[in-house]
Amino acid sequence: MQSEMTIFREELRKINTYPDSIKAVDCGINGVGFFPGAKGFWNFCTDDSFSDKPIMILGHDFGSERDYERSVERGEENLNALTWRNLLILLDEYGLDKKKCFFYSIFFF
Repeated sequence: MQSEMTIFREELRKINTYPDSIKAVDCGINGVGFFPGAKGFWNFCTDDSFSDKPIMILGHDFGSERDYERSVERGEENLNALTWRNLLILLDEYGLDKKKCFFYSIFFF
């Protein structure tokens, strides 16, 4: 049986109408990061399951292509970047467990 993440990634690959200024990504970041650039989990999971994550956090893009490539090299997104800094403060303030979140990046065009 395919994992949820495998199915989700296969569905994402069906999108082939990105604008010229948008580059498709596919979970190149091994650690913490927003899906689809990463798996979307706070901690490394081997089961690729997100159905047990009751909270979905929506983000917007990965910055520049170079920023994304640096995250791939680093193994996680830059947790000192403004988005992550503010998000982590907010999650802590409300007592929300980061391990119960699915981090998903969206964009509109």
